[in-house]
Amino acid sequence: MPLASYLTLAAADALAALLPPLPRYAAASSALREQALAAATLRVDASSRWQGRRYVADQALEFPRVPYNDFRVWDWDAAAGTAVVPQTVQLAVLYEANALLDTARQARLQQIADGLTAQSTGSLSESYARVGPTTAAGRPVLIADAAALLDKYRLRSGDIK
Repeated sequence: MPLASYLTLAAADALAALLPPLPRYAAASSALREQALAAATLRVDASSRWQGRRYVADQALEFPRVPYNDFRVWDWDAAAGTAVVPQTVQLAVLYEANALLDTARQARLQQIADGLTAQSTGSLSESYARVGPTTAAGRPVLIADAAALLDKYRLRSGDIK
């Protein structure tokens, strides 16, 4: 059973074609791109608490969202007559998927998660500390581009439900 994603492979490929090159995403096979999109979706959903509430209480993913105690929808497709996932969320997933496909970057992030804080070449020295690629609340840290796109959706204060 495929994992849920904010983008189908076809939609992600079409969006990627409109952007500056995403080299890791473009070079990956269809199966790897699909897996990266699903993993990026999971990371986006887990990276923060979001404003409002899910559009449908039992929806699998965090977006689309609506304000608490309100029936208007923030992101609505009038032609289709339905709530949609904001394009900025889709872009964040695509950028995060590109980063996840960078194996050298993932190896470095794993070293950081393992606590590596310093390395030396002469006499080969490494230093480790208890650090990880998550926030203090245990949420994954997204790449800067994805985090910036999602910032306006992050809950800053108010109801957490």
